[in-house]
Formats: sequence, structure tokens, C-alpha cells
Amino acid sequence: MYRIFYLIFTLFAFTVSISAVPLVTLNSENTNIDNFELEYFVDKNQSMLFDEVKEKNFHKINSQSSLGKKAIITWLRFNIVNDTKEDKKLLLHNKISYLSKEMEFIEIDDNGTCQKYKVTLSKEINMEIMHGTDAIFPFSLKAHSKKTIYIKNKMLDYQYFNIALYDEKASDERMKKKQTYYLLILGMLIALIVYHSILYVVTTYKEYLYYILYLSSAFLWEIQLSGILASEYNFYYTPNTEYILLIVLFVPIFLVLFTQKIFNTKDKYLKEERILNSIIWLFILNIIIGVFNISWALNIASYTYMYLFIALILSTYFIYRKGNPLALIFLIGNGFFLLFTLINLLFFLGAIPYNWFTYNSALIGIIIESLVLALVILYRIRLLQKSEIEKIKIIVQKEELKKANEILQSKIDIAVKEIKRKEKQLQQQSRLAQMGEAINMIAHQWSQPLGAVSAVVMGIHSKIALNKFNLASSKGQKECTDYLDNKLYIIDEYVSAMSETINDFKNFFKKQDKTECLSVNLVVEKALSMISISLNKHNIKVTCKLKSQKEIALFNNEVIQVILNILQNSSEAFIDNKIKERIVLIYTYDISDEVIIAIHDNAGGIPENIIENIFDPYYSTKMDKNGTGIGLYMSKIIMEDHHKGELSVKNKNNGVTFMLKFPLLKELLS
Repeated sequence: MYRIFYLIFTLFAFTVSISAVPLVTLNSENTNIDNFELEYFVDKNQSMLFDEVKEKNFHKINSQSSLGKKAIITWLRFNIVNDTKEDKKLLLHNKISYLSKEMEFIEIDDNGTCQKYKVTLSKEINMEIMHGTDAIFPFSLKAHSKKTIYIKNKMLDYQYFNIALYDEKASDERMKKKQTYYLLILGMLIALIVYHSILYVVTTYKEYLYYILYLSSAFLWEIQLSGILASEYNFYYTPNTEYILLIVLFVPIFLVLFTQKIFNTKDKYLKEERILNSIIWLFILNIIIGVFNISWALNIASYTYMYLFIALILSTYFIYRKGNPLALIFLIGNGFFLLFTLINLLFFLGAIPYNWFTYNSALIGIIIESLVLALVILYRIRLLQKSEIEKIKIIVQKEELKKANEILQSKIDIAVKEIKRKEKQLQQQSRLAQMGEAINMIAHQWSQPLGAVSAVVMGIHSKIALNKFNLASSKGQKECTDYLDNKLYIIDEYVSAMSETINDFKNFFKKQDKTECLSVNLVVEKALSMISISLNKHNIKVTCKLKSQKEIALFNNEVIQVILNILQNSSEAFIDNKIKERIVLIYTYDISDEVIIAIHDNAGGIPENIIENIFDPYYSTKMDKNGTGIGLYMSKIIMEDHHKGELSVKNKNNGVTFMLKFPLLKELLS
């Protein structure tokens, strides 16, 4: 029975203790209470009156707490009792009231007397209540008396508060106390911004620009969150100024742009580039929403920041896995920022307790990341500078190479001119040699007709000297006339043949600027007509099988020169090698896209040790017989340079075969 009674009493006492309003007891001369227990109620409808609220069930909480984004309007309550013998003048501080939209302070004494103070930051600001970051509500408490305090706190987005109780002395000390740590941290950000701004002006590297924008947006964010604007300039958020809070959405955008530029993701890491771009567009969309409704934008920001954490860490990790060592340092820096920002976000969501570290963890993370990123950008810029130096070296080398090429080209031009001059000289020498051979041929060609003309003249002279004609009679005159006409006709025939020979050689030596489209058969026949007397004199039999049926572009005189050179060399080989049966075979035929002239003799061939040299200039096997060594060299140039063809030679069947190959062209450049 006794145990049952004890259990009932214990449960009753526990229930009373649970339902009792938290009590703050003042039992000393000074009052300086920063952390105490109170209770809260969330007005989810955001429209309840005080009389309705005070009848609701409140929940225990610490005076420094965060309730997340579903508690926009929250009521706080606690009892305070003065156990001292003196009356107290007290000041209730809400240390982060500069982020509130509206606050209301209500005190109720033992007699039920109610007194209210209200401040609405979104409208006119009561400067008697607002003192920098703090909203200060004064109230008095007589000795051995008690009051119940209600505080209504309406926030823009997330609900958090920091309530403290001070006497006048403690309150003055609180307000005189400077936020040294905030000023130090923000001073570091300013120093980094100024330093890298100078570097950007000097170098114009975009890495510096994005880093500056990232630091600047972070600075503007933290100068708001730290309360410096409120404490130094009495700046509070009104409907006209609350959009400045959107700066928190610009920080990730500039961080991502900086990341893209550092790693050159546009060119090297396309998959990661798309992931990073998705972050940018997501935050831009969030900013657009904020233009129309700032509360919605700040509520959505917690989710977009979650996406930022995941996407940025994964992108950097993927880049590191692809072999970029710089990504590891970047990953560490981002890790600090994301970790500390996550802690800050969890604080705002009410998931972790309120304290100085959780409230300022984002600022700490930004400072750590900024220092790490400063090292990253320093390393990156050194790589860029090294790359620029290499580019300059390459440019210098290219300039030097260009100058060397210009000098070399100048030397080549001079050499080409000299070669052309010598080639022209060789061609002239070849012409002179050909002229000498032609004169010899003309002499052979003319020897017979000149002898015949001489014989005819001598016959005429003897007839006249011996008076063979009776010129006194008409019959004798007629016989003389008929005789002279016959002999003069014979002389004319011989002179015509001699004139034709001269014309052939004159045309052969005439300079030819344009090609003629004709058959190689005609060229072979013309060449043979010019050298036939010489060939006959040396008992050389020429057999022709001219089967080519295509007409091609030729400098015919030059081709004749080639054929004459080859035939002249064959003629001399027959004599030198004392060949009795002397035969030259000439073939012409067509194959696919070429026309061929093949000239073969049985003069014993060319020694294998010199056959590869016969087309070299000034190389001759007949130096002891006044050989110039330029005939076949010029023939090679005529075939390959002038006709884009080919001249080759090989020993075959106890003789040598020269092959002249012509491409099927209808026009050639002279």
C-alpha cells in the first residue's frame, strides 16, 4: 500500500514538473544570464492572438535555439522570480533580432497586469527597442515577486533566437563589446579580395575574376549574417532591402564558375561540365523565384545547397579519378566549405543545437576554403605562366625558324636561278652540239645532190665546149634548149631536196613556246628523215613498228632532239664496238594512260657499272672523242621536266633499250 502511494505521488510530481512553466530565479545582486531554459509554441496559422496562444501547450527549449523553417512565428515563454531583497531593473536581449521581421514582448505580473512592447522591422523601426543586432526590452521586477514573460518572434524564413537576461551594467558591457572575431575574419576576406583583384588587373586571368566574385559574394553574405551591418549602420531587413539576402545564392554560382575555369572542364571534362552547369542553372532559377517571393527562395535554398554539396564533391572526385592531382587539393578545400556549410544548414533547420560554432560554421568554412583555393589558384596560375612561357619560347622558335626559312628560301631561290642558268647554258651547249651534228648531217645530206648538180653542170659545159649543138639551125637551137631545160629541171630537183633539208633543220632549231597535239609516230618519222643519210652511211638498218594511235601535247622539236641523241649514240656505239650487222628497232604503242616510244639497238649495251650515270651532266664515255656529256642529260630534262614523262634505259638482248613514256596530256606548260 505504501509503495502504491509513493508511485502515485512520484507520477504526480513528474507531471507537475513537466507542465510547469520554466522558472528563472534571480538570487544575486548582478544579473547576467546568457543561457537558460524556456518553452516555445509555434503558431502554424500565423494568425493567433495572445489570449489564444497562452492557453496552448508549450514545449521546453533552450534560450539559444533554432526551430527550422516551419516555425516562422514562434512564441517563447518563461517565468522569472526575484528572490533578492531589492527591486530589479532588467533588460531582455534578443541578440539576433536584426534578422527578425517582427517581435513582441509581453510581461504579466502576479496581479495579472499586462504590459507590451512591439517592434516591426518590416515597417517603422523603433530605435528605442533596436540597438544594433539586439532588440532590448526593459522591465522591472520587485523584490520577492514573479512575472511571466512572453516573446513573439516572427522570422523571414528560418526560426532561430538567442535570448539573454541582463541588468543595466551587463547590458552596457554587451553593447560595448565589439565583434572582434567577425571583424578579423571579414578582414581576411577583404585582404584576399584586394590582393587577387590586383593580380587580375595585372594578368587578366579569369580564374582570379571568378575567385574575386566568389569572395565578394561570400563577404556580403557573412557581413549580413554576422550582424555588422546592423551593429555599425543600423541596417535591418525591410520589404525594400530583404532582397539582399539573395546574395547567399550567388556564392555557389561563382564557386562553380571558378571550378570550371580552374579545371578547364569545357574542353577536358565534358561530363563534369554538364553537372557543374546544372548547379549554376538551379541557383539561377532559385534567384528568379526570390525576385518574386524571397521567403520561398530561402526555403528552397536548403535543397539547392544540398544538391550543390553532392554535385560539386562528385564532380571534383571524378576529375581527380581522371588523373588531375590539383583536384585533390580542391576536394579538400571544398570539403571544408561543404562540411561547415552543412553544419550551418543543419543549425538553421533546427537539427543541431545553437552555439557560436554552429551559427558561424559557414563563415569558418568559407575562410578555410578561401585559403585552400588561394593555394589552388596559385598553383594553377603557375602552370598557366609556365604554359605561357612555353608558348613564348615556341613563338620565338617559330620566328627564328621563319627567319632561317626566309634565309634558306633566299639561298634556294639563288640556287634555283643558278641551276636554271646552268641548265639554260647546258641546253645551249646541247643545242650547239646538236648544231654541229646537224651541220655534219647536212653535209652528208648535200654531198650526193651537190655531186649530181656538179656532174650536170660539167655535162652542160662539155656539150657547149665541144659544140654538140648546131646553134645556127633552128633544130640545133631546139635540141640545145630541150637539153638545158632537162638538166635545169634535174638541178632544180636536187636544189629543192637540199632546201627541204635546210628547212627541216631550221625548224628543228627554232625555239618552241607552245605544244602541238600530234602523234608520236610523226615525230619519229621526222627524226629519221633528218638522220637517215647518216644512218645509211654507217649501214645501220632501222625497222619501225609505229602502232600508237593517240595524239598528245608535245614540244615536237625537243622530242626530235631526244630521238636524235639516242640514235646518234647508237650509231657511235656500232662503230666503237665494230658491230657488223647493225639494227635499230623503233616501237610506238599506247598503254592505259601513257604513250610509249621504245628505241632498241644491238650495239652491245652499256656497261652495268656506268649505266646509272649516263643521264648525269657532263658524264660521257666519249671524252677522248670530244663527247660533251650533256646530250642524254638534256634528254632527261626534256622528258621529265618539259613533258612530265619519263626517260629510262636498260640493257637487253645484247644491246640497249631506251623507253620514252609520255602522259596523256592535251596541254603542257613551256
